[in-house]
Amino acid sequence: MDAVSYEWMRAFAGRVHEDSAFTMQLEVIDIGSMDIYGSYRALFQPPKFRYKGLDIAPGKNVDIVADDPYHYKCFDNMYDIVVSGSCLEHVEDIYAWADEAIRILKPNGLMAIVVPCKWDEHRYPLDCWRFYPDGLRWLFVKRTGRLQEVKLAHDGKQCMGVFRKASSDN
Repeated sequence: MDAVSYEWMRAFAGRVHEDSAFTMQLEVIDIGSMDIYGSYRALFQPPKFRYKGLDIAPGKNVDIVADDPYHYKCFDNMYDIVVSGSCLEHVEDIYAWADEAIRILKPNGLMAIVVPCKWDEHRYPLDCWRFYPDGLRWLFVKRTGRLQEVKLAHDGKQCMGVFRKASSDN
C-alpha cells in the first residue's frame, strides 16, 4: 500500500468515526489484509471499531484465514464495514469476490475499496486487473443492484470506491 491508499482509507475511517448515525461499535473486516507494505488496522481501533483482517494465507495482520478466496467462513450480513486495499487486482474472479464481500456486509453497511488504475505489474501471486471509477461502479452497483454509490475517485494511479449496501438487502 502506498501513502495515497492509506490517506484515502484514513479519511474514510475518520468520516465514519465522526458520523453520529453510527453509535455502536462497528464490526470491520479488511479483505486481503496481510501486511506486506502496511495495513489499515491502526485506522479502525476501539472503541468505535472492532477490526478483523482476512486473507487467504496466515501472516502479519491476518486474523481470519479463508480456505477459499471466494467463500469466507462468515455469516451473511455480519460486518458493518468491509474494506480492502491493494487486493482486488490480484483476484482472478472479481465477480465472485465482489459477491462474497457484499454477502458479509450488513444492510446499510459501508464498503471502501482502493485499487490501482495505473501501476506496474506486481505479482502476489497474480496481478490481473486495473480499475477506474466506471469499472468499480459497474462491478459493485450496476451489476449487483445491491450497493449504492457513495463516492468514486481516482488520482490517475489509484481508484477508490465507497458504497453502501441497500437497507432492504438480506
